[in-house]
Amino acid sequence: MKRTLVSMISLLLIMATHAQSIGQQHQKENGPSVFHSLNKKYSGKINMLDNHNTLAFRKINNQSSSFVLMQKLDSLIVEEIYEGQLENSFKNIYEYNYLGLVTSFTEFEYGITDQVWTNSYHSTFMYGTDGKVIEEISSQWDFSSNDWLLFNKELSSYSPDGNLSTVTDYYWDPVSLAWILTSKDEFSYSENGKLVLTYNYNEETDIWEINYKTDYQYDENGKELSITSSYVESAVWIYSDKIEFTYSADTRLESFIGSFWVSDAWEFDIKEQFSYNTEGDLIVHTVFEWDDIADHWTSYYKEENEFNNLYDYSELLVPEVFYNNSIYFNHMLTQMSAFEYYASNWNFLGRIMFYYSETDITGIQHNQAAESVIFPNPANDRISFSWYENTPIMQLEIFNAAGILVLNRWVDNHSTISISCLPKGLYLFKLSDKQAVGHAEKFIVQ
Repeated sequence: MKRTLVSMISLLLIMATHAQSIGQQHQKENGPSVFHSLNKKYSGKINMLDNHNTLAFRKINNQSSSFVLMQKLDSLIVEEIYEGQLENSFKNIYEYNYLGLVTSFTEFEYGITDQVWTNSYHSTFMYGTDGKVIEEISSQWDFSSNDWLLFNKELSSYSPDGNLSTVTDYYWDPVSLAWILTSKDEFSYSENGKLVLTYNYNEETDIWEINYKTDYQYDENGKELSITSSYVESAVWIYSDKIEFTYSADTRLESFIGSFWVSDAWEFDIKEQFSYNTEGDLIVHTVFEWDDIADHWTSYYKEENEFNNLYDYSELLVPEVFYNNSIYFNHMLTQMSAFEYYASNWNFLGRIMFYYSETDITGIQHNQAAESVIFPNPANDRISFSWYENTPIMQLEIFNAAGILVLNRWVDNHSTISISCLPKGLYLFKLSDKQAVGHAEKFIVQ
């Protein structure tokens, strides 16, 4: 039976989260289309392959400039094709704050008959002072009321070292007009930051119960050879699934094989292979299924990616989920085409098209004469400023990642101030004279 592009496009994100255990993802009925996974769900609570801690707020080529110019992903459109005809189409539009963090995204569905985009799903995000998502509230479009209806809320907390600590999910009850708890998960990590245990909160016993555990094996270079997940049942650990990796000579991920534990033995399930161009971009991602009867791998699905090499990945402003894929993409991803293998042929399923625009994410007026230097960065309890302008004093404003003004004062050129009152995290400072903003830049308190 033909599987649509929407149901398979999440494989893009499995590349970043393929080791995630069954049950760690919070499945919600009547939610957005599976394509919503491209934005969040399959980005996963934990990226077991590689925990990238990439900040969205970056300056091109590390040049000192009052502008922070980046290529911002404004939207993407998915087109599903069946028998040569457009069958479904979805569109996502993203909004960002001044730090380059996504504050909301809206999913639209395209009416093939009336050729009109209609609201489908909407999410808003709140961030902590370290720039990590602490709350996501989702809504669905209701055609009867012609309005957004609350659907789901997810709260996240983090350990001091930045690892995800807890995830709590709620659904909105329109009768009681209250959020109702649906699940709570807690995560435990090894010394190297790898997820080892997942706990689920039992409301009846009021205790945390171990839910899943993960075991890792590494080669002599520290690369993961396998990740094995298990779940507990009646105080007994039972294997769940296993991922085994192979790498090329230049240490790129070449393939992985996924297996499930069935009747006291591992059974093959899926194999994925990755091909890169000379620029290090993933150009072909092929998926195979294990045929139990024929006892061999059979082609199933593949993606072919297109890039704009004029823009490096570090110059892109994209939703957090794409950072999980930065080990595959070194440049601007512009299109992904999907194919399914059946009747001895690769058949076109559809494509995702990515649309960008150049943006100055600070939105701050440029004053070339006011180039400034902040040091040290990252900082601890004190920080110094200097600028190349005759203005002896400038106004300093510091904002945390949630956009809250946390410090506002006048500072002298070449002065040092105390920031011991600021919690660890990501901040933005602005220096301005009486005429205009002179400089803006991010810094980290550690």
